[in-house]
Amino acid sequence: MRAGRWAAVLSVSLLASAGGDETEESRFLGALRAGEGPWFPRFAGILKDQAAGDAVLEALGGSASFEALFAAVHLGSPGASPAIEQALAADDPKRRLLAARGLARTGGEEAGKRLAELLEDSDPRVRAAALDGLAAQAPAPLKEPGLGASIEARLGDPDPMVRGAALRLVGDCGYPRGAVAGPLLSMLRDDPSGPARAAAARAVARLPASEEIAAALRAALDDGHPQVRRAAALALGSHAGPGDLERLAELGARDTNPLVRAAAAHGLARVGGTGASTHLVALLRSGEREVRIAACRGLALLRFGTASAELRRALEDADPSVRAAAADALGALRARGAVPGLIRALEDRCWQVREAAARALGATPSPEALPHLSAALLSPENLAHEHVRARSAWALGRVLPVTVGYERACREARQALATIAEQDPEEGVRRSAALALALAPRAGR
Repeated sequence: MRAGRWAAVLSVSLLASAGGDETEESRFLGALRAGEGPWFPRFAGILKDQAAGDAVLEALGGSASFEALFAAVHLGSPGASPAIEQALAADDPKRRLLAARGLARTGGEEAGKRLAELLEDSDPRVRAAALDGLAAQAPAPLKEPGLGASIEARLGDPDPMVRGAALRLVGDCGYPRGAVAGPLLSMLRDDPSGPARAAAARAVARLPASEEIAAALRAALDDGHPQVRRAAALALGSHAGPGDLERLAELGARDTNPLVRAAAAHGLARVGGTGASTHLVALLRSGEREVRIAACRGLALLRFGTASAELRRALEDADPSVRAAAADALGALRARGAVPGLIRALEDRCWQVREAAARALGATPSPEALPHLSAALLSPENLAHEHVRARSAWALGRVLPVTVGYERACREARQALATIAEQDPEEGVRRSAALALALAPRAGR
C-alpha cells in the first residue's frame, strides 16, 4: 500500500507540473486520498497543484496534525490558512516556525501584521523566520505602524541568527535605512559575532555615502574575522575616499585569506579609474586563483584596454576558471589583438573555457574566427556540452553579418549552422543556430 501511495504522490506531482491529463490526475488524486499515514508530506515541495494540496490535507485529517501543517505550508493550498492560524497560538515552537514560513508564502497585509507580532516570539528561530518573511514581502509590510522600531530592536537581539535576519531585511529589502545607520555602525564595530559584523558591513554598503561610514569600513578592514574584512572591502569600494585605493590594493596583496584578497579586487573595480586598473593588473599575478579570477572580472568591468596583454597571458593560466574569466574579460574589452589566443582557447580541454572563448569571439567579431567557430559547433568533443555549441552558433551569428569576402569560410559556417539547426539534439542549440542563419543569410557575398 505504501508503495502505491508513493507512486500516487509522485504521479500527481509530475502531472501537475507537466499539465497532464485531467482523468489521470483525478485517478491519482483518488489513490492519494485513500492513503494513510504521515509519510508523504516529504514530497510536498514538488507538488504544485492546489487540488493535490487539498488531498494531502484531507488524507492527513485536516489541520490537526503537524504533518498537515507541513503540507499546507509547502503546498500553499486553500486549506492552509486555518492550519497556520491554529499553529500561531501553539506551545510547540516548531509549529510556530512553520506558521511563520507559511505566512511568508501567503503574503498580504494581514500576513505582514502577524509576522510583525512574531518578532516578539520567545524562540529565536521563529523571530528569524518572521524577519525573513517580512523580507520576502518587502516593502509593503514595512509600512506597518511601529514595525520600524521592532526591526531596530531585533538588530540588538541576543541571538546572532536573529540579528543576521534583521540585517538582511534592513540591508537588502527597501527598508528606510537612514533611520538605522547608528545601530548598523554600532553592530559593525561592536557585535561579538563575526558573521553579524559582516552582515552589518553589507547593510552599511547600501547607506548614503558619508565619512563616518567610510571610517567604520576602513577600521573593519583590520577585523580579526575574514568574513568581516571581505564584506568591508566590497563595501568600501562604494564609499571610498582619498587613500582608500592604496588601502584596498594593500589588502589585495597581503591579506592572509584569499577570499578577502579577491574581495579587495572587487572593491578596486568598484572604485574605478586608471589607478584601480593598474592594481588589478598586478593582482593577475597573484598565487591564488580566487584573486586572479576577481582581477579578471574587475578589469572586464572597467574595460581597461591596456590590460589586454596581461589578460592574454592569463588565457594560458593553469586554472581553467581563470582562463575562462580572462576570455570573458577580453570579450568585454573587445581586444582585437586577443583573437588568436581566443581561437586557441576554443580547443581548451575545459568546456567552460571553450564556451567563454566563443562568447568573447562573438563580442569581438573577426572573420579569422569563422572556421574555428564552425569547427567548435560540429566538434565531437562538444557533443556533450550544449552550452559550447549554443554559444558558438551565437558567435557565428555575430561574425557572419560583418564579414566581407571569406566566401568559403562563410559558406562552411552557414552549412554548419544549417546542420545544427536541423539535427542538434537540444532545442535551445537548434534555435540559436536558426537565429544565426536568419541574421546572416548573405554573409561573405
